[in-house]
Amino acid sequence: MLLSSAAADPSNHLLADWTSVLGALHGAAELRVDSDTLVGIIASASSILDIVDYLRLRHPVLAPLELALLGSEQALWQSVCAAPVQWVNLAVRLRSFYIFREACCHVVGGWAGWSQEQRGELRGDVRELCARKAEKFEAFKEGLEQRLLEYRHEKLRYDPAVDKGRGKKTHEPDVLIWQAQYLLMNWLARMFWEGRGRSAMDGGYGLYKMLWEGNCCEPVKQAKLSPLTPAGRSVVAEHVREMQGDLKKMVKPVMISNLKLDQSLMPANRLTPFTIKPRDCPWNTEDTTDQDSSQRSRHSRRQEAAQHNPDEEDDLEDFIS
Repeated sequence: MLLSSAAADPSNHLLADWTSVLGALHGAAELRVDSDTLVGIIASASSILDIVDYLRLRHPVLAPLELALLGSEQALWQSVCAAPVQWVNLAVRLRSFYIFREACCHVVGGWAGWSQEQRGELRGDVRELCARKAEKFEAFKEGLEQRLLEYRHEKLRYDPAVDKGRGKKTHEPDVLIWQAQYLLMNWLARMFWEGRGRSAMDGGYGLYKMLWEGNCCEPVKQAKLSPLTPAGRSVVAEHVREMQGDLKKMVKPVMISNLKLDQSLMPANRLTPFTIKPRDCPWNTEDTTDQDSSQRSRHSRRQEAAQHNPDEEDDLEDFIS
């Protein structure tokens, strides 16, 4: 790496990054990153990592760099939201679990929207981790959508093995509940038919958010599907609200967000209920430090023991916290 006269231009962030690294190494100042813009913070972090790699001084600088990034708080998390694939790679170089976890949640949540080229930018082990979690999440959403379509209002649930047949007069009070059931299921089926469920580019985020907020199937807007008097429409609307409450409980697991990002400032617009654990970090599964022979021996024994005693949570691992 050459620091030419061009880098001496104060407008060039490379000079500031070199000054920051050298100052931190000599205890003259704290390591600082450019957090003024979402692009600047990732460029500054990448540049500093390039510098410390060039100087072969990674270990004295990694922790201060991570602290400097975490100190920028929402500026960091917004940058991660805007460019999660790049931040996953930077987090691996930095060995920062917190940044890796945040970026991975974004990558998995937006998996359907990433091109093959973007997925190819990920390290092989990280890409495998994200693909595995995305596949598990897809299977969960498939089951969720099946349960949503099978949902019935509690007064319409019928078990032929237990419940006896009911006469016409017994059914008559339930007519408006059936109207509400029809309106809600018709609306939901139409959303799936339009491709707004798990097959959407957002992984179903938009639809699940509508269900979560109860912003769906307004009887007034759907009066043409089921003509009702104002009084009847009011009763149907009340039943729809009751069922919306049940659907909200059903989609709650996928609407949980494990992000540090303040989404009131910058919405992620992705489903991010995933749990990323320290054991998922690639640097925790590889031996990259210089160890003496006895340390290597102990490390090998620990790996061998881990193979014979696998983590019991592996088979039961869930993406939901």
